[in-house]
Amino acid sequence: MAIQFARCEYVSRSKGGNACRKASYNQRAEIRCERTGEFFSFQEREGNVHHEILLPEGADLRFKNSSVI
Repeated sequence: MAIQFARCEYVSRSKGGNACRKASYNQRAEIRCERTGEFFSFQEREGNVHHEILLPEGADLRFKNSSVI
């Protein structure tokens, strides 16, 4: 039997957080942050089985790209 699990966390810039860094880690992909120009890559990390971005109806499809903030 599969065990479903989801985690939601706030990313606070005032506490040093970066949403693009978090997205890169969760997605195990290379992402360049549009706001800061920083480049993040966590491709070498293993362990992520599935990553998906869910959007509500009517949302702009450009938000399917993790580097869009």
